[in-house]
Amino acid sequence: MSTRAARSSIVGRVVRHPLSWAAVCATGAAILAPGLGLDLPVYLLILASGFLCGYWFVGLTLRDARPRRGLLVHVIVAVLLVPLFVLLVEVMPGLLPRGAPRTALAFVSMGVVPAAGWIWLGLISRVTGWVRSRERRVVQATAEWEHEAGVAIVHVGAVRLSMRALALGIAVAIALGGSMAVVVLIAVDDIVTRWFSPQLAVVLFGGAIALPVYGVLAALVRRRTSPCTIAFDRGVLRITVGGERRELAFRDIRLLRWRQTSEYARLEVRVASRSETLLIGMARQAPGVAAALPPLPRRVEAELVRSGLQASRTRRGVDEYRRPSAHGRTGTDADAPEAAERR
Repeated sequence: MSTRAARSSIVGRVVRHPLSWAAVCATGAAILAPGLGLDLPVYLLILASGFLCGYWFVGLTLRDARPRRGLLVHVIVAVLLVPLFVLLVEVMPGLLPRGAPRTALAFVSMGVVPAAGWIWLGLISRVTGWVRSRERRVVQATAEWEHEAGVAIVHVGAVRLSMRALALGIAVAIALGGSMAVVVLIAVDDIVTRWFSPQLAVVLFGGAIALPVYGVLAALVRRRTSPCTIAFDRGVLRITVGGERRELAFRDIRLLRWRQTSEYARLEVRVASRSETLLIGMARQAPGVAAALPPLPRRVEAELVRSGLQASRTRRGVDEYRRPSAHGRTGTDADAPEAAERR
């Protein structure tokens, strides 16, 4: 890889990283605060910065190669955020000397709210998913491959939705919930302040509103479920969704990502002209069928590799096949926008 290509790849990853945008939002809030105080633009920037930090952390634990370790870290941080929030809101203001600037403390206190909310929301999702999987382990089974004349076929329910669109929808839902919480707090300020501090009230009301909003978003995603057939023929991938069929030759595929489990179970395929994402984990499945994908057959894996794709397993249950470019970079490094979608 040339120095210029390596520099371009590094810059692209920095630009796409959630923490980069969190820093941009925090910087913007710091610039605007002297003139606007904690008015709505500054408030929204701080919320966005905190949410992006929480989004990055949850994604980091989900990407852990050892799922139990990722879950343990997730639980520990979620629990520690509770006393941290109390310390920032109830204890630290009393420790500051009179006249000391409190803007930085206010920024951190407000930013912790969406970060903690997203981390706890992610933890609740993981725990409920684990409980459901144990409850339904006896009656639910992963869809199985059918083999007809050398063709591997699996039938599932799927939603055509990219991970970026899903993340944007979740961010909008959280922002909507937070905004609604602010409106409610303004309307009942006299009552609420008798019992809670402003920051704690935002957490309680924001959570009470954002969780149902997220539930509505998940229900809307499930409503878009269509019957889907994924077939691996000799050198060809055939995808049929809702009666619409598409064929992709293995030689044209630049990225194929196959995630078997979790709410983000999906098939992602990228070719030169476009990409296709089929979300299985949040789609409605037939009774008794788990929202998951079966492992790829070994014959299919071998054919993908023979077509020039490089196999890599980023973590358990996630298989990726990437095509190196002429400069030695993989297809995703060359085209780039997938790094932000690795959840």
